[in-house]
Order: sequence, then structure tokens, then C-alpha cells
Amino acid sequence: MKPYGCIVLMIVAGSITQFGCKKSAISTDEPVNPMSRPVHEDMAGMVYLTAENNPNPWGGWSSDSVQVTIDGTSDSTMTNSGGYWKFLDVPEGTYNLTFSKTGYGTTKLLHVRFRAGSQGLGEVVWLGQLPTFDISTVYTQTTDTTLTVRGGIIKAPGYRRNMYIYLGKTSNVSSSPSDYQLLYTAQTDMNRIYSVTIPLSDLRSGGFASGDTVFIAVYEIGGYSTMYADSATRRTIYPSLSTKSYNSFVVLP
Repeated sequence: MKPYGCIVLMIVAGSITQFGCKKSAISTDEPVNPMSRPVHEDMAGMVYLTAENNPNPWGGWSSDSVQVTIDGTSDSTMTNSGGYWKFLDVPEGTYNLTFSKTGYGTTKLLHVRFRAGSQGLGEVVWLGQLPTFDISTVYTQTTDTTLTVRGGIIKAPGYRRNMYIYLGKTSNVSSSPSDYQLLYTAQTDMNRIYSVTIPLSDLRSGGFASGDTVFIAVYEIGGYSTMYADSATRRTIYPSLSTKSYNSFVVLP
């Protein structure tokens, strides 16, 4: 019986010694969760261009030479002849992307959640051509109940064009989200005249009072562009606005 008991004891002791080694190895070298390691994937998408007289986003065409940049990095690429772009080996994460091309409005995709296996962003971006026409005049007229802003344009064919009209309380009124109180749109008729009539009740709701000076900035708008929201004010940014405005002012009755 003694030899048998000795063999059992040796086996048990060996088991204890072997288990002890395994436990020591685990405690000194903990496994890393594979999900905590960044996963890399190619990021890709499409860009279309729209002409200044085309408000329909589905009327765009593919284009090369649109620059795509990952904000906060030095990474940029250009679209090919089909409007296709790609970044190689991008870590999963949340990104802001900027799209630009000479003669077109610059736009952004913000807070894009990029995940492996997505095979692209799933979002098509449109860049609108910047307007090539000019506003020639800006007139204002008030009554007891309304404010009318009107004027004409030049350097434009006969089709209709669109204007954005920004109203503010200071002379630095502009399309910048923090520089205006109210926004209105107007479209030209076949005689190249634009006009919008605004109820004074709208102005009062927007913070204007009788005797206040309303400063006015009129912008031309070109082709359809992907719009995005300003991070501070949450107001919409319209990328294909003209780079300059035509200004006027009026004192409310």
C-alpha cells in the first residue's frame, strides 16, 4: 500500500505545482481585451458637384480634384474622375471631414462615426458652384406692418436665382452664425428682380423694436451643397453663398 500511496501523493503534488505555475503566469501577464485595440479600415465616399443654377441635389455630376481632409490631421486626398475618394488604414473613431474645390463652396461632415466593415461612410457629399452673378441693388421699404427688401442682379442668364437675406442689429451683420438675428430667402423673377416682404411682427419676435435700425446683408447662393450645423450656435451653414454681401439698413417705424 505504501508504494501506491506514494505514487498518488506525487501525482497530487505535481498537480499542485503545475497549477501554481499557471496561476502565477496569469496574475503577472493579464490578457488584453482585443476590443480595446483600435481597428483599422479604409474610409471612402463619393462627392458630386452641382451647377449654380441647379437646386436639385440629384442633378449633380461626379468630379475629380475635390480635396478631402480629415480635420485635425495632415491627412488629405483627392477624388478621382468618378468623384470617389479613399483614405487607407484609418482607425475606428469619430471624425470631422472637410471637402473643398476651387470655384465651389467648402462643406463639412461633422461627427462622422467610422466603424470597421462599413465599406465607406454611406453619405454622399454635394459641393455647389459658387454664384457667378452679382447683386446690383438693394432697396428697402417699410409700412406700418411690413418691411420689404428688393433689388436686382446682373451677369446672369434668364433663369431664376436665389438670395439669402440676413437681418441683424449691428453693421457687421453677415452670414456668420453669430452675426445675425433673422434669415429670409428670395428668388428672382424673369426680369432679374428679387423681393421679400417681412411682417413687422416677425421682426419684433426676433428682438427688434420700433425705432431700431435693421442692418441687412444680401448674399447670392449658388448650386446645392451639403449643409452642416455650426457647433456653437447650431445654426445651419450654407456653403455655396457668395463670398461678399450687398448691404443696406432701415429704421423701423
